[in-house]
Amino acid sequence: MSTFPTLMMMMVLSLLVLLFTNLCFPVFNMAAASKIESQGRALLQWKATLETQELLNTWTSKTSACNWTGITCRNDGHLMPTITKLQLKDLGLEGKLETLNFSALPSLRVLDLNGNQLHGFIPASISVLSKLIILDLANNGLTGIIPLELGNLTRLKTLWLATNQISGSIPLSLGNLLNLNRLAISTNSLVGSIPSVFGNLTKLNILYLWSNNFTGSIPHEIGYMVNLKEFDISGNNITGSIPPTIGNLTKLENFKLDINNIDGFIPFEIGNLVNLKIFVISYNQITGPIPYSIKNLTKLAMFYLHGNNINGSIHEIGNLVNLGNFDISENQIIDSIPPNIGNLTNLELLYLYDNNISGFIPSEIGKLINLIVLEISDNQLSGPIPHGIGNLTKLKVFNLYNNNINGTIPPSLGNLKGLTELKLFNNHLFGKVPNEFENLTNLIILELANNNLSGNLPLDLAKGGLLQHLALVNNNFQGPIPTSLKNSTNLFRVRLEENQFTGDVSQSFGVHPYLDYIDLSFNRLSGTLSPSWGACLNLTSLRISGNRISGIIPLEIGQLPKLQRFDISSNNLEGKIPREFGKLSNIFYLNMSNNHITGAIPPEFGDLSSLEVLDLSSNNLIGEIPIQLENCIKLSTLKLSNNLLNGTIPSQFGNLNLHDDLDLSDNLFTGRNSTTT
Repeated sequence: MSTFPTLMMMMVLSLLVLLFTNLCFPVFNMAAASKIESQGRALLQWKATLETQELLNTWTSKTSACNWTGITCRNDGHLMPTITKLQLKDLGLEGKLETLNFSALPSLRVLDLNGNQLHGFIPASISVLSKLIILDLANNGLTGIIPLELGNLTRLKTLWLATNQISGSIPLSLGNLLNLNRLAISTNSLVGSIPSVFGNLTKLNILYLWSNNFTGSIPHEIGYMVNLKEFDISGNNITGSIPPTIGNLTKLENFKLDINNIDGFIPFEIGNLVNLKIFVISYNQITGPIPYSIKNLTKLAMFYLHGNNINGSIHEIGNLVNLGNFDISENQIIDSIPPNIGNLTNLELLYLYDNNISGFIPSEIGKLINLIVLEISDNQLSGPIPHGIGNLTKLKVFNLYNNNINGTIPPSLGNLKGLTELKLFNNHLFGKVPNEFENLTNLIILELANNNLSGNLPLDLAKGGLLQHLALVNNNFQGPIPTSLKNSTNLFRVRLEENQFTGDVSQSFGVHPYLDYIDLSFNRLSGTLSPSWGACLNLTSLRISGNRISGIIPLEIGQLPKLQRFDISSNNLEGKIPREFGKLSNIFYLNMSNNHITGAIPPEFGDLSSLEVLDLSSNNLIGEIPIQLENCIKLSTLKLSNNLLNGTIPSQFGNLNLHDDLDLSDNLFTGRNSTTT
């Protein structure tokens, strides 16, 4: 009986707890529901203003906002759920930000609307989101200015506004964002200078300002941003020099200043950036030498300095053993290519063209076994092509033109089976093209013009069938044109003039649907003109002058719709000029002089409205000059001398602007102007 009061007391307490639970928890749940509903209503009101509401079909009043697309909820300090993240990246939403009631979302920490089609301006009211850590509005169509109120969001770690149409200058208030790690406002229309208050942002890791219209110099306060890893201000109008304080940024990995108006020297302090992997300062006005301290940047993978006025040597380059891309083209580098370049075994792209580099190409270049592109043209290099280049079996582009290279072409180049482009023109090379070139089945461009090369070409030079550009101009090549060209249906431009090629030209070429330009002039070619030329429908220039070609002119050539230049002068052609040539509406240069052509000048020539030069001299043409030539209003040169033309010279010629050359001499004309020259 003594335990009865205790049991009674426990039962009463249990009833009180149950009563409290039933009374209080519904109030708590109702308050929580009310908060979420309020936030949900604000978002639904914004959705109603969007032009693409269907993309948010889960956003309905029938479900909790916490279950909507892109919404994340967490309990606040009162254990009540609230919206903390709004992430709608890459949904294609169209609408405006200013219609969103930000004050209804006080707990928002992440606002990510990257990759949509938002327009209008960034509202100043966004600054009420005092807990915001990430604000990403990049890749939209936002206009207007960056509101200075963004400086109130002092908890921000990421501010991403890149790739919009934002204008104005950078507000100084951004210097208040002391917790900022990542700032990107690139690819906009911003103006003004880079604020010195950015020096306050000592936690910043990434600063992207590229592709704007910024002016002024790089502030020396940049040196206070000691945690910076990526700094990109390329594509602006920045002036002045690179501040020496840049040497304080020892964590920097990516440094891009290209396409500006930066001048002065590369500071010696650049050598402090021992973590640098990407260094791009191309297309500025930087002068002076590459500093000796550059040898410290052993992690450097991409080093681009092209399009400046940098001089001196590149002797320290051999220390950069992780270098993959090196471009110092279009500068004033002197001295020679150092042998220690052979240390750069990771190198894939090497651009040294358009400098004043002299001396020999070092044999050590054959150690660059990962090289894909080797561009050392437009220099003053001499000596032979090293045989070791044949070791570079990954090479796709090798350009050495406009130098003083001599010696023979090493047969080892035939090992470069992946080569697509080889340009050795304008040098002093001699000897034959090695038969090993038949292995270069991936060649698209082969240019060996203006050397002293001789002998026969390899018969299967183009057996890969991919060749598009072939230029062998001004050498001493002999023998037949390789028959493999006949099957090269991708040919676009062929220049074989000024050699001593022989053989039947009609057997060397077939139907080339992409052929635009071909010049076989001044060789010793024989045979006839093939009617298949008429099937090369993209041909704009056909020049075969100064050979020994005979037979008639195929009428099919008159069916080439794009032909602009046709020169078959100084051959042994005969027969009549096809009337079909009157259909060549784009032709401006037509030269058939010094042949044995007979018959009359076709009156259809009067339809050649683009014709500027007509030379039919030194043939056996008869009849009168067709009066229709008066319609050739662009004609400035007319040569009909040394023929058997008769009749009178048309008086209408006085209306033509034949200011360059008119020669009608040595014909059988009658009348007052019969000796016009």
